[in-house]
Amino acid sequence: MKGIEHQDLLILIGEKGGLQARDNGFCYFQHRMKSGFKNTFFIYSKQNVDIEKLLPFNKNIILKDSKKHHKIFYDADYLLLNDGYLDTFPSFNKKPLEKGWAPIVYLQHGIISYKRIFIFKGHYNGRIRYFSTSLKSEKNIVINTLQTQKDINQTKRLAIKYKIPHYDDFFSRNNLEDFYILLLQRYYVNKNSVEVDDLQALKKLILNIGFLDKRVINSGLSRHELLPMKKKNEKNILFFFTWREEWTKPGDDNPFLDIVQQIKNSQGIIDYANKRNLNIAFYLHEKILHLKPMIEKLFDGAISFVGHDDFSAVLKDTAVCITDYSSIAFEFNLIKTPVIFLQFDYDNYKFERGHFLKSPYEFNGSVVRTIDELEDLFSDKSIDFKIKHRARKDFLKVIRDYENFNKTNKFLDNVIADKQQHIVYCCYNIYGVGGTVQTVINQANYLVSVGYQVSIISMRRTSDTPKLQLDPSVRIEYLNDARSNGKFRTKLDNHLAQYSSKIFKKSEDLYNGLSLLTDFKLVSILKTIKNATIIGTFPGLCVNIIKHAHKSNKVIVQEHREFSSHSKEIQKTLLRNYPKAYKVLTLTSFQKEEYNAQGISKVTPIPNGLEDKFPLISQSGRDIQKKRIVSFGRLVELKQFNLLIESFAKIAKKFPDWILDIFGDGDEKENLINQISTLGLTSQVTIHPPTSLVYEEIYNSAFCALTSAKEAFGMVYIESFSMSKPVVSYDIGYGPKDFLVNEYNALVSPCFDTQHFAMNMERLMANENLLSQLGENSRKTYLEKYEISKVMDKLLKECE
Repeated sequence: MKGIEHQDLLILIGEKGGLQARDNGFCYFQHRMKSGFKNTFFIYSKQNVDIEKLLPFNKNIILKDSKKHHKIFYDADYLLLNDGYLDTFPSFNKKPLEKGWAPIVYLQHGIISYKRIFIFKGHYNGRIRYFSTSLKSEKNIVINTLQTQKDINQTKRLAIKYKIPHYDDFFSRNNLEDFYILLLQRYYVNKNSVEVDDLQALKKLILNIGFLDKRVINSGLSRHELLPMKKKNEKNILFFFTWREEWTKPGDDNPFLDIVQQIKNSQGIIDYANKRNLNIAFYLHEKILHLKPMIEKLFDGAISFVGHDDFSAVLKDTAVCITDYSSIAFEFNLIKTPVIFLQFDYDNYKFERGHFLKSPYEFNGSVVRTIDELEDLFSDKSIDFKIKHRARKDFLKVIRDYENFNKTNKFLDNVIADKQQHIVYCCYNIYGVGGTVQTVINQANYLVSVGYQVSIISMRRTSDTPKLQLDPSVRIEYLNDARSNGKFRTKLDNHLAQYSSKIFKKSEDLYNGLSLLTDFKLVSILKTIKNATIIGTFPGLCVNIIKHAHKSNKVIVQEHREFSSHSKEIQKTLLRNYPKAYKVLTLTSFQKEEYNAQGISKVTPIPNGLEDKFPLISQSGRDIQKKRIVSFGRLVELKQFNLLIESFAKIAKKFPDWILDIFGDGDEKENLINQISTLGLTSQVTIHPPTSLVYEEIYNSAFCALTSAKEAFGMVYIESFSMSKPVVSYDIGYGPKDFLVNEYNALVSPCFDTQHFAMNMERLMANENLLSQLGENSRKTYLEKYEISKVMDKLLKECE
């Protein structure tokens, strides 16, 4: 195709919900048309004020909410937004952001440093695949500083609660990490001084802050490729102010009119204009256009209004731009036109809206606070030289920071040259807790961090947000809103939820949480997904994905259990359907052997992987409690904590300054407490509630001791390895056999020999060199085989 260097993907672009065609969206659309792209379309409404500009492209403009718009929306490869999702989305009645799967490219249209914005990585349900910026400094803000208002408020509350000094108006990722380390140090010294929930909250704030690096593109703004860089007319003093809520109200008592009156009464401004034959011109924000007649009356008609028809003419005609905080100043910086910031309500603006600058004097232009100060500036005999010199300095400052100036359109072409690689996880309840949920979250978080489009379809929703640390960049769709006994479901949904599932086997472990509602919605949503990799995470779900997913998808089975652990009914359906999957993934080589033995081929063992949290946690300092053993798990017979307590009792008197901390809850708790008391260990052994600070507790220990009779994989073993802590364990089958190497990263005892287990614990307690060496090796094992990038490299190869 002539003029095109890339695939001609289906792209939808719009502005102001279809009402305009004059900003970056339209400028980029024009570029695509001139470049020969035939599948790029601009969405317009009948009320579009710039319809004349669109008519030359009549083959590539689509009326908003037309049949064609609805159809093409679902087929689109990318949705390019200038102002908000309504730019390209049809006007859906309910839950519009659940519709379609096309990723969003957000063409940011201002300068973020001048006005605080509250767009964050989870905006639009994580569908923003690319967020555009112009300056390198601006990109840094987007990646390291942007927070929701809710997160900003929570951060401030925590800072006040723990008396953390902070002098900026905003927090960065580094600030939050320093805050977390400080509280963790306090927690290690005195657990009562810091609430566990607050440490968890800080970890979530760190996860939430900023956009992922792979999602921020420093493309610049398309409209800047049309800037008048050469001959300018310079006939106006332009006043351009951002709007305030109180300015939008009608009436003669509007506060903005008081400012206009001050400008009109300023002899200094009038004299400056008259001496240079300059006109007074106003560019009124669209929200205060209704004030135009009153402003014209104040100036007795000796004023002009500019900008709404042709902003390029405004740029050419302006000799001096006077604004308050508007990012329109950026355009004038780029064409070396002097800019003066008249910030008459700076303190109020900083408090209510805010900015990301360290000082008001970091705005690129001269800064004054009052009309009097502006008059003083204009009265300077060398004012023309000074403001033009300042304009040249500001130009150089901006242009050095603007790495893709005049290259925006080609840059964007490259960004959207290829279709997104979409990976969809299907699971039972991403809002819950458990090993499978954690595995899905670990994998999803990694995939979005390296640039994939990742979605999760959760059969159930049981809370407002996921309890575990899921990156908001991951899109979530749920099938059954189980919060508040169906309070948030429709009448039809509540009716369907009363009936048992017809497409899942009754022997499925999770059957009671499934229903006719989840049946209907699962089949429906699977039909909408195309050209993706879909990963199922429990048997019945995997089987239904294989049966109902569109043929363009690759279906991956992610098995978390051995074949023999499933019911006979489930085993039969697995044998019929798993061979039809693109790949079957197991956690261990032992599980792979079981499935292979049943005639299921294309099976690959891929273990659970973990993000490396050691670099952050280790900043808290050296281990505080060297003489501490930790253990984690449900307090049930399978975990055999009674054997751990019995083993510790055999050596407790030899090591009176050592303690054993067990974290968990379950049916055996009372029996275990009685056992501890009977053995006289109450001063050395403590059972704590389950903790969300597993990594932090492991780091603050000597080693981990685990006595489970069986583990499909054993995530806590790898968590311990990641913190450079060895494990004492029994030689149980399946999962741990894949990674426990006796005398290298662990000490392994025969099943279930308490005397031998006690001896292994004693060896580590008495020999610091052995403890250190095994700790180094355990960390090495983790980094080589179980660090999340190593694991996901294997998974991605299986998806090819």
